[in-house]
Amino acid sequence: MAVVSAILVFSGEPCQNATIGAAASTGEIVLGKNAIFAINATADINIKFGNAGMAAAAATDYRIPANQQTTLDTSDTFDRIRVFSTPGGNLSVQKLSRF
Repeated sequence: MAVVSAILVFSGEPCQNATIGAAASTGEIVLGKNAIFAINATADINIKFGNAGMAAAAATDYRIPANQQTTLDTSDTFDRIRVFSTPGGNLSVQKLSRF
């Protein structure tokens, strides 16, 4: 489902912060289905969407450049993500709300 025009605000849930080691993947970050979230990292990251029991994220998954805030939606297909970083770095994931 596309969000054509919206004012997105923090959902009230705490921001999920993590430090990713070099050439490593985070554990599963559970966001829920149809969750809109902002993601930012201090280094290039690769993000993988999935459900319970998903494999580790890898350097071949969707890339988000360092220090770029990106807003994504988990859709009705997925409910969690895993993030991989080749150089390692700090990661922030914040759920957002349309209201």
